[in-house]
Amino acid sequence: MGFFDFIIAIILAILGSVLSVYFVWVIVRSLLNIIRGVQHSPSKAKPNKSLKKADLLIERSNYQGALKVLESALLLRAKVSRANTQAAAEHNQAVLSRVLIINEKLRGGRELLPAVEKLFAERSEYQMAYAHTYEAFRGIQNKRKEQGKEIPNWGVEEHKKKLKSLDSMLRENEKELKALLKRFFAEIRASKKSDVTYH
Repeated sequence: MGFFDFIIAIILAILGSVLSVYFVWVIVRSLLNIIRGVQHSPSKAKPNKSLKKADLLIERSNYQGALKVLESALLLRAKVSRANTQAAAEHNQAVLSRVLIINEKLRGGRELLPAVEKLFAERSEYQMAYAHTYEAFRGIQNKRKEQGKEIPNWGVEEHKKKLKSLDSMLRENEKELKALLKRFFAEIRASKKSDVTYH
């Protein structure tokens, strides 16, 4: 193994350790963001078109209509970048905060909320890790290219293996999250339906 190959091996090993710590930090931060989002009124967020529509329906006490808009507004996929992943997490936090306000209006339960929050936090963690791994490898690749060298095949394969593993976790998370969200919204819709009024 040459000197540069040895350096790459060290970098990849450090990257693996950093990602482990990064996983824990992202999931804790995501959970805290969701908790903080629940404590604020939707008017304090920066809503997009869907959220503005949901806010209007909530003001009119059309909770079933608002739930339909909010369920469709959730973002489960984001382009490969940390900025896009963070934006998607913040958007989903804003959606959930509105859903919980409706849940309170309908006097529904919160039995599924912890599981929903956990899966969203895990999804943000996996997406951020995927983007971080992808961007870090591209950085190493570009630096090697400037030096007129290529990354060894074992390094490329290790990178592909990490991305494949993260992609598998994302797919499994998406499957679980979609099923849970279907139950979550169904239970809220079923809460005190007779008390819902429309204007």
